[in-house]
Formats: sequence, C-alpha cells, structure tokens
Amino acid sequence: MKYFIKSTFWQDLRIRISSIIALTIALIALVFAFMTNIYLGIVIIITIFVLFVAAFYIFSIINTDSHKYVADLSNRVNDAEQESLIKMPIGILLYNNEHKVEWINPYLAHYLDNPNILGQPVRKVAPIIDDILNEKKEVKSLPYIKWNNHYFEVVNQKSLNAFYLLEVTRYAEIEVKAADKKIAFGHIVINNYDEISESMDDLTLSNINNLLTQELNNWAQRYHIYLKKTAEDRYIMICFAHDINAAKKDNFKILDLIRIQSSQLNAPLTLSIGIYSDDDQITNLAKKAQNNLDLAQNRGGDQVVFKMGQAPIEYYGGKTDPLGKRTHVRARSMSFAIQELMTKHQQIFVMGHARPDLDVLGASLGIHKIAVMNGKRCFVVIDPKTVHSDVKRFLDIAKNNDELKKDIITPEKAISISHDDDLLFLVDHSKPSMSISLELYQKLQKNVVIIDHHRQGEDFPENPALIYIEPYASSTCELITELFEYQPTDLATISKLDATALLAGIFVDTQSFKYHTGTRTFDSASYLRSNGADEKLIHNILKENIQNYLAMTKIISTIDLRKADHTAIAHGDDDRIYDPVIGAQAADTMIGLEGVNASFVITKRENGTIGISARSTGDYNVQLVMEKMGGGGHLGNAATQIKNSSIDHVKKQLVAILNQAQKNEQKEQK
Repeated sequence: MKYFIKSTFWQDLRIRISSIIALTIALIALVFAFMTNIYLGIVIIITIFVLFVAAFYIFSIINTDSHKYVADLSNRVNDAEQESLIKMPIGILLYNNEHKVEWINPYLAHYLDNPNILGQPVRKVAPIIDDILNEKKEVKSLPYIKWNNHYFEVVNQKSLNAFYLLEVTRYAEIEVKAADKKIAFGHIVINNYDEISESMDDLTLSNINNLLTQELNNWAQRYHIYLKKTAEDRYIMICFAHDINAAKKDNFKILDLIRIQSSQLNAPLTLSIGIYSDDDQITNLAKKAQNNLDLAQNRGGDQVVFKMGQAPIEYYGGKTDPLGKRTHVRARSMSFAIQELMTKHQQIFVMGHARPDLDVLGASLGIHKIAVMNGKRCFVVIDPKTVHSDVKRFLDIAKNNDELKKDIITPEKAISISHDDDLLFLVDHSKPSMSISLELYQKLQKNVVIIDHHRQGEDFPENPALIYIEPYASSTCELITELFEYQPTDLATISKLDATALLAGIFVDTQSFKYHTGTRTFDSASYLRSNGADEKLIHNILKENIQNYLAMTKIISTIDLRKADHTAIAHGDDDRIYDPVIGAQAADTMIGLEGVNASFVITKRENGTIGISARSTGDYNVQLVMEKMGGGGHLGNAATQIKNSSIDHVKKQLVAILNQAQKNEQKEQK
C-alpha cells in the first residue's frame, strides 16, 4: 500500500481525483445495498474488494513497466550520446582555459597526422582554431575554415570549452569552383601613348605597336584571356575569375614587361588596368571595371586595380614614380572648373588632413587666395591644438594679417557657420576619415572638391564635385600654384605671405628639393619666388627646438638596417608620446643615409595609436606597404596609424610585410 501511494500513478492528480470519485460512488452503493438487503451488501463489498485488489495489481504492473521503460530509454539515450561522441561524423575538440587540448573524439583524429595531441596547445595542433578561440567576443557560428586540406563548418561553444567541426569539403569545393567560373571584365589603357607616339617616325611607331600587340597577346593566351583592341591605346579583356587569380599569383608581370621593353626602344610606356569580377551583368561589370581603371590612373598608372564583389580592392604594380604631363592643359581646365564652382556657392571652406603640415597650410592659403581673386569669402579650417611648431609659427604670422586673421577658424566654428550648400575643398588628402573635421565633411559632402598629390585609395568620397589628383606632383602646393596663372588678377594678386606659405609646402614635401621634383616643381618655385616668397622666413619657421631634435636623434639611434632590401626601421620609446612630425623628420633623415632606399619610423601617438612614417627615394614604393597596414600616401611618402596595438607588434607586422615583398621581388626576378 505504501508503494502504491508513492507510485508515479498515485502522484498524478487526475488519477487521485478519479480514484476518490470511484471510491465515493462505491461507498454510497454499499450503504444503499445494506439498507436494501444484507446479503446484497455482502456481495457488493466482496466485489469492491476484489476490484480494488485487481486495480492495485494492475497499477503496480503498469508502474513497474513504466519505470522499466523509462530506465531503458534513459540508458539508450546515454548510450546514444556516448556513441555519438565516438562515432558521430562531427569532430569534437575539448580544451581547457589555457587553450590546451583535453579530449578529441575518434572522428576528428582521422584528420590529424598525429592523434596523440592531448595536453598540447591548440596553437600547435591547429593555429586556425586557436585564432578563433582567441576572439574577444563569443563566436557561436563561423563560416567554414580550411584545415589540413579539408573544409569545415565550425561552432565554438565557449561556455563548455568545446569546439565542433563539420566537414563540408565537397560543398566548399563546389562553391570555390562556382567562384572561379565568375566572369572578370577588364579595361587596359596604354599610358602616355599619344604624347610619346606623336613625335615618333613610322618605323619606330610600328615597332612599338608590334611590341605592345605581341606581348599583350602572349600574356592573354597564357592566362586564357579574351583580348580585344578597341583603340590605339585601349583594350578590353574578358575571362574567368580563376584565370585572373593565376595572373595575380604572377603579380601581373605584363606591367614590368611593357615598361622595360618599351624603355629599351626609347618610348617609356606603362599600362593601367582596371578589372572587376562578380556574377553581375556584363554591363555592370564593364562599368565597375572602368571605375577601377580610373582609380589606377588617378594613382599614377603602371598598376592594376582589381576587385571581386564585396572583397577589398587589390593593387598590383605601381613601382615607378608616375610621369608628369608635358603641358599645362589639365591645370588650365581645372582652374576654370574651380572658378565655375566657386561662383555657385556663397561660402567656401578648405581643410587638410588631421595634424596638418606646411603643405596643408600652404595649399589652404592658396585656395583662400583663389577664392578672394574670384570675389568669394573663404575660411581656412585649422585645429590649433593639433599643429606642430612650424605650422604654429606660420599661423602666428598669418593671424597678424588683416586679410587672413578673420578667415582662419577652428573646426567647431566652421560647423556652426556653414550651410549644406557651401563648397568644401579637401587638400593634401582624399580620405574623409583623415580630415581635420569629419563632421564638417559630412555636413558639406554634397559639394566637395579634392586637390591632392597622393595616390587615390579605396576610402574615397562619393560623387565629389571635382577631383584634381596628380600623383606626379611634388606637393599639393605645386598643383595649386599652377592654378594662379589662370585666375583673374584684376581683384587681387598673390601676396608675399601666400607665396611664402606655398613655397614652404613645396620645400617640406620635397625635403628641400631633394626628392620627387620635376621641371614643373621648379617652375612653381620660380613663380613663387618672383612673387616675393621669403626663403629666410621658411628656414626660420622650420627650425626645430632642442627637445624635439634630441628625440628625433634618439629614434634614429634604434635604426635596424635591412641590407637585403635596402630598407631601414627605427622606433620610439614604448612609454613616450611623439608628435607625428618628429617621426616624419626621423624618416626623412634616415632616407638620406647610404644604402637606405626606404625608411620606416614607428612611434606612439597622442590618441593611443601606433603611427608609422614611411619615406623612400623613389626606388621603393612605401605606399603599397602602408596600404597593407591600413594607411596610404605616395610612392615616396606614406603613413598609417594602427589602433589597439604596441610598437613591438607593429614592427613585427611591418617586418613580415617587407619580407613577403622581398620574396615576391625575388620570385619575379627569377
């Protein structure tokens, strides 16, 4: 009876209620039976007893069978769980808090060269898995990974210190094959073909055309590319994505081949190639490939710009310093276009990159003067809290000028007085994220003019009103100086202060005319000198204080000269914040040392980032190196800033990139 009361069935409320109702009815029937006939009552009480005993027996059997079924089912589930861990076609890896392997199931062991890995660090067994485990945020599900020549979908369950791998090699390979069969469309342009060919005799021109046709066709046949000539200096190309991937592995050697062989015929030609690949319509592919071609040419040519779908843009080539145009036709057309834009807007603002240098200041004052010449009010946006000593000295002089003191304003004031339809000039940079005030750019982004001498990057404003990017120029000040020749001079003329600011910008970016100068650089400098530019004032402004000089020399003392690729790396102290100008000056000094073609200086900045200033003589493209680290710039002058890192870690990254570039160079030479 005690067992019955404690049984699962008796604990069920519905059974208890039903039993109580049945017992109550039986008792009532028994009372009426005894009241009617005593024998009838005895028969009924015996019947009730028999039924009660039978019900108790049946309930006991059912309860026993239920317990047996549940226990058997539980054992089967436990056995299935254990069997699943052992034989289920999913790899399971358990790890401890130190990321050491505690257990793997036999299925995962099949994918390991050495299954005896218990107690070993996950980093040693599977580096790609350790990279996922080191994610700061919990990763529930990730795309498939490639490990030991197999593809896996992975789930990292940090709460259980468990890592699950489901092999999807078959499906991943199908996806890879589908991606390889995507169409790639490209535009190829021969740079400077018109300028060079117009002075050639028929025989030389024929040899050049034969060279171009033969080498391009050989290259196309090698990589199964359909190539069609559409003009004397233009081709289109169509192929599959895997063919372009093969050309990428070869680093598009066609660039070097055309440049070297055409130079041997005294006709230095280069290629600009824009390629886009996706499963989009051909018309859209052609349009996006044209955008990539424009980007390649804006970056100076002699390079390939490639993009596949939503992946980041890839750059190849760009090893040579771009050649300048032979005429001032573009400068004149840009000058007239700027005049036209200025007439359409009430207010004009001009700003450079954050922590502006003298090239920014000179270019800004140059645009200010052009606006004045066209009868417009222009404001120069400068944050006085972020300028170096040389810029501060010049600003102190400029603020004593009646014409300038009211027009040099802070970013906060610019935001408060600007309107959505005002015109904004970005000088010496084309990345909005680098601007002195991103908020001002966002407010005026519908009407933006870009004037820069750095190669264009991926982070570029959408639909700017005007783009004047000339990577061949020594500085932005050189570009703006050329604009003065075509400005109206009846309202105002360039002042001595403006001329000095522009010449100072050229002076700084060319390191006193040592690097990246051309005939137009000296023409611009001559024009500015004839308008009263004061070289003595420039030298006084550029004087450095003793503390900064000592800091610079201490940085240079850490120089690590890499003789194999003629690069040099130096760094500042881990516990010291450096002004970016100090790092730039150290890089400039190092580039003048014997055996150094490129210099890199790593320092800690005020905003907690690690900055790199990079310089080269023109024989080494530091821009490509900085772009791989999230920065950009020019072939001979580039930089980057890296957040949440250390000087030692950044140096290791830089060394790895330089080593890889050296290997690629050696591979190409072979």
